[in-house]
Amino acid sequence: MSNNNTIKLNVYDENDKVIKTVTAKMVKIKFGTIRAIMKLVKVESLDNTKELLQTVSDVWDKLIEILSKCFPDMTEEDWEYVDVMELIRVVMAIIRFSSKKIEEVPMDEDEKN
Repeated sequence: MSNNNTIKLNVYDENDKVIKTVTAKMVKIKFGTIRAIMKLVKVESLDNTKELLQTVSDVWDKLIEILSKCFPDMTEEDWEYVDVMELIRVVMAIIRFSSKKIEEVPMDEDEKN
């Protein structure tokens, strides 16, 4: 699925055979992309897979538009052949990665007080 710096997404054919694998470098995902995903997918829903699946379904077109920036090698048709659980894991990994990176940002002494 992913390591610390990249995230992979598979595209399958009708027989569940992987026909394409695309990757995104997590360090290259822009802030605007993260912000847009977090607006669409409520962070508090990450612990509830059913709620997250419903959210992804409700915002599908916009989410795919955003994720296409992370995975530029994906075509519109490719998105129809992505495993839904892999897609949810990708969304969760992007949100978690960005949250972790934000926590690593050093704060000025004035901001700590």
